[in-house]
Parts: sequence; structure tokens; C-alpha cells
Amino acid sequence: MTSVLTRRQIAQNIHSWPSQRKHWMAM
Repeated sequence: MTSVLTRRQIAQNIHSWPSQRKHWMAM
């Protein structure tokens, strides 16, 4: 179960990275 949770968190982080990059580029 822990492995699944960590995997989910990693996936979320990977998905959030592009948005953060766009935000930085906009700034």
C-alpha cells in the first residue's frame, strides 16, 4: 500500500512540475 501511495505522490509531482515551470516562465 505504501508503494502505491508513494507512486501516486510521485505521479502528482511529475504532473505538477510542468504547471510550475509555466508559472516560472510567465514570471
